[in-house]
Amino acid sequence: MPFATRAGPFLGRRAPAPVVIHSAPLVLPIRGEPLRDGAVAVRGDRVLRVGPRAELLGLFAVTRERRWPGTLLPGLIDTYATGRHPDAPGSRPSHAPSSAGHDSPGHDSPGHDSPGHDGAGQYGPGHDGAGQYGTPPAGPRTTSGGTPHGTSGPGTRSPQPPRGAPEFRSTTSGASGDGVFSGLSGTAGVVPGFGVTTRAGVVGEPGEAGRVPDFGYVPVTSPGVDEWDERDRDLLITAIREVERPSVIGVAVHSRDLQVLEDVAVLARTFGLRLLVDLDAHSLAALDEAGILGAHCHATCSRSLDPGERKLLRLRHTAVALRPPPPDDALTLLEEGNLVALGSGGIGDPLAQARTVLAQARGRTPRPRGLDRKLVEAATLGGARALGLAEGAGRIGTLGPGSRADLAVFAAGGRYPYASLLDDAPCLGIVIGGIEP
Repeated sequence: MPFATRAGPFLGRRAPAPVVIHSAPLVLPIRGEPLRDGAVAVRGDRVLRVGPRAELLGLFAVTRERRWPGTLLPGLIDTYATGRHPDAPGSRPSHAPSSAGHDSPGHDSPGHDSPGHDGAGQYGPGHDGAGQYGTPPAGPRTTSGGTPHGTSGPGTRSPQPPRGAPEFRSTTSGASGDGVFSGLSGTAGVVPGFGVTTRAGVVGEPGEAGRVPDFGYVPVTSPGVDEWDERDRDLLITAIREVERPSVIGVAVHSRDLQVLEDVAVLARTFGLRLLVDLDAHSLAALDEAGILGAHCHATCSRSLDPGERKLLRLRHTAVALRPPPPDDALTLLEEGNLVALGSGGIGDPLAQARTVLAQARGRTPRPRGLDRKLVEAATLGGARALGLAEGAGRIGTLGPGSRADLAVFAAGGRYPYASLLDDAPCLGIVIGGIEP
């Protein structure tokens, strides 16, 4: 008589991650129309679906619902974060989870969200207990996933959320971060009220890192081809090979030597890296001659561009990251169809730059059509395009199936949600890779 066998899961098979619903009175997927009483279904660090709240609650076996007030949209993307916020902590957070101060599935405290309950009027922070970010997309163009960043280490001052925002509680503590070029210059610490979930900047001193997944560019500053051939070229190749790829995705071109520019363009294509250039310091014609411009490049700019320069950038599909103070022709860039992103330069946040551009339009008649929406798209999808992360699995800047679960929630709404976002709406919280910091 054969031995009886017991049915059950195969040994070693990992249970699927729980499904968490993030819902709000208004959801802006960016690529799509606004959803009233919408929701985003999240499993791990990825979005499963975006749609009406009632539909998603009936479609998925929801472990927990996080009910937010206001407007929910993709996290903001700062494509030029080289400054330092005055409240920024100076140490790099660790990966070690804290054991206190979090609710977990099945143990919801009063006044917090719970499975099957919309939590109206109760907006506690909550935590899904995952404790880590999910697997980042493969390749050098991944964002997000790398190292989870928590609150500041011992002896540093934690950023304060805006008035009326839910309490933010730490999921990490301590300090870590090793390796060549492991941090970004001046990006340590992100105030949750900014709504920024992704920052990019030039790689600087080790040990400097942000509270959110960062993208860095290794700088090339060779004054001439002799220094480049003797030392800097080998240093760049070594840095590219040794640096953490989820953290560093490209090369920041500061050199003005044409031969150096040409060699950097070849190296970037060879290693599959992106390029960052400064239009305030370089001639567009020289950059184009060297092969720097293209869809693999984004350019920071705070000066006005002439019609020929704007057209060349459109032809090369090169995104322009406006940094403070934004140029007088920022509206023209948007109207003519250039790829536009926003960078803070360490001063404020992408929406602050959008408000500055909006102020430029107030004296114009007629007012550019759909300007509010274009500016919000520049702060989200525009940033993703500038970093080469707007398409495919793990994409950022939009909300849809397969996109990374980076969310920002603002106290905005009404009939004109994009205009409301630009009207100094405070940020109520962020979600990075499916986890609330």
